Amino acid sequence: MKALLAIVCATGCSFFAVRATNIGGSEPAPNPAAVDCTDSDTLPSLDALGGAAALAVAGGGFIIEQTQDNELHNFTKYYMGPLVAVAIVYFIATSYGTNRVERCRFIKGEGVSDEQ
Repeated sequence: MKALLAIVCATGCSFFAVRATNIGGSEPAPNPAAVDCTDSDTLPSLDALGGAAALAVAGGGFIIEQTQDNELHNFTKYYMGPLVAVAIVYFIATSYGTNRVERCRFIKGEGVSDEQ
């Protein structure tokens, strides 16, 4: 059970590895060097790739199960749902991490403001 929980939590690394800024407001920080937050899109990108891979495996398995005899017996029944659920978690983590990174870049003065 602990291993399953660890795997589920690790599926969205942006949930715990992307640090948010603790500075509020709608203006960039006066000293961007003092802001400690994640400004790299690497982890949200990895989450997006993981979600796409899970959907690709689910779709490929479904197609193989439907077109070939007994190659993947009961793939849809046992694996399709969990793979789609993992993909959804990855995509939610991607959105969560990307929002934090965009906010960090804005506070550091590197992003585009909302008032365009």
